Amino acid sequence: LKKAGVQKFATLKRFDHVDLYRLKTYGGRFSMEKRFKDKAMAKEVAEIVKTIDPSKAVLLFLYKTAKGGVNYQRILKTELEKAGVDTDATIEVETVDHEGKTLTEEKPRIQLATWGMETSLNDFKYCSHVFLVGIIHRDDTELQGQYLGQIQDLNGEISKTLTSELQVSERAHSAYQALSRGTCRTVSNGQACPMTGYIVEVDPEIETALSSVMPGVSWKTWKPFYMEESDNLVDTWAGRVQQYLETLLEKRVSSQMLKKTLPNAAKVAPSTWTKVLQKIALLPNKGIPLGKGLCFTWRLEGDLPPIWWTPG
Repeated sequence: LKKAGVQKFATLKRFDHVDLYRLKTYGGRFSMEKRFKDKAMAKEVAEIVKTIDPSKAVLLFLYKTAKGGVNYQRILKTELEKAGVDTDATIEVETVDHEGKTLTEEKPRIQLATWGMETSLNDFKYCSHVFLVGIIHRDDTELQGQYLGQIQDLNGEISKTLTSELQVSERAHSAYQALSRGTCRTVSNGQACPMTGYIVEVDPEIETALSSVMPGVSWKTWKPFYMEESDNLVDTWAGRVQQYLETLLEKRVSSQMLKKTLPNAAKVAPSTWTKVLQKIALLPNKGIPLGKGLCFTWRLEGDLPPIWWTPG
């Protein structure tokens, strides 16, 4: 494809009219089960859905109900109705038949789907708001086994960093497929049609991974009403950089080398990385202990700095 001059797939379609809100909390099955039992997550979703224009359709992805387990759909529908959302409402949707004629159909306004349906349907492409109430997290051992099978080396070794990268990639793939069930699947003049997505995921790397396949997408924060959120992307990386610096013995390290050395840091957008360094520079200057009573302080030098310490 490259030799034939075909552009990268990610450049063929832009998402400048798509907004994604991330609720910075755990979205795995165990966490969702807990948060649906106490109704907190269902209430969070209902709090947003009740503010959406009643003429706009909403698609919500949930975990499947295991035998004897939490009934996610029933709990969510109950909380939506308590919030004043008519879960049986319909809206008029314009469609085009195979002859090019425009037709008007009545379709459900609220659509509930389960993971496993994110790659196979286009019935929801009229939904302009898509919620991913948690994202499938694959088991590490199962994912490692599949990777070794694909590289045809059953005796190979997989580092913790690689496993983490595989996990993020898999979650991003599932999220992209699920989001693409909504209006953003339709392209007009190289742009995805306008859509708003809502994602429950604590790992900030999901933003980097999805942005690479959804160029132009805008990230916003889903502010919770009933639950506590985790640190945002900049705060998370500032913490990681601080932890790394605490173990570093060199007197000076460039920001570029720091980004190359830290696991997954190379994937962080340049603008985000600059904010991370600026945040560290603004932190209270408490110094970093390096043993034997010595204390050193890391500081930023210049506008695009290397990072270095001086004796405290």
